[in-house]
Amino acid sequence: MGYTMRQAEMLTRQQIRDLMAVAARSESSVDSDRPYRQHDWRQCRYFSDQQISAIRNYLEKAGLSVSKALQRLCRLELQTGIQSIRQEYAQALIKSLKIDAQDYCMPFDLTATKTKGLLIIPIQAALIMAQWLLGGDQTTDTRQGLSMLEEALLTDCARAVVQALGDGDPPISMESATRLEKGAMGFMWDQMEAILSADMTMQQAGKAACQATVLMPCAAFSMLVGKKDCSTQTSSSDNSSIIMKYIEDLPVRLSAVLGTVSLKIADVVGLGIGDIVVLDKKIHEPVEILVEGRKAFVGTPVSYRGQLAIKITK
Repeated sequence: MGYTMRQAEMLTRQQIRDLMAVAARSESSVDSDRPYRQHDWRQCRYFSDQQISAIRNYLEKAGLSVSKALQRLCRLELQTGIQSIRQEYAQALIKSLKIDAQDYCMPFDLTATKTKGLLIIPIQAALIMAQWLLGGDQTTDTRQGLSMLEEALLTDCARAVVQALGDGDPPISMESATRLEKGAMGFMWDQMEAILSADMTMQQAGKAACQATVLMPCAAFSMLVGKKDCSTQTSSSDNSSIIMKYIEDLPVRLSAVLGTVSLKIADVVGLGIGDIVVLDKKIHEPVEILVEGRKAFVGTPVSYRGQLAIKITK
């Protein structure tokens, strides 16, 4: 044994409660008064909530132009609305969309910011829109797909939607592709580029609604909401430098662990002055250096200007 018991004794209930309280207390609770704010760096926050609200208002007004454009093509009374808006990094957004091989995509250029956007029309929505254009009963049987004629008409419809979305105030110049692409497309943006996703619903009165999704870089809306430096996009390395600039002065706890040992609660209670507790390391073994509780370096104990210190060796 690496320790000497002075006297065997039974633990009282109060001693057990005290020991359990010590075991349950987090080491970080010592610094509970230190102000801090948690932040999930994986979540995109390109725009504030107020700016997102302004963009929603812009897109809802643009939705009126979309309704008029579809009504001219389909000769039907249609309503268009924005169901939801979210901002995400491109890599995470594309993974969450799960574009099916039968879905249709219409890429378009945003000439002002020299970036690209994407209109996604799921196959169920494509079937409904085809019926709007050709007449007849609506169907969502995805097994039949679209004919070449229906795809050509859907292309005209998608181009009209893209053009109408840019007819807001102020207008956003958009130039759509000449044809639809089927299935998922190649990656159009940098993985960490901030992308705005808007789910748009289109519905004929008394009929089932269909939904399409519009993806555009957040930079396309920066001027609209008064966000500065909208013309510059930072790379992943630039983002890391910016993050480091803000966190490099934050204090962190560094500790050197000479060794550890596991004891029973009864043995701990029996410890007293003069007892020796043997640790799990030899005298000349290196010491672990922890940064906020995580092993970061290995070193050896030394003396520096009359104080105990650790020399990092690995």
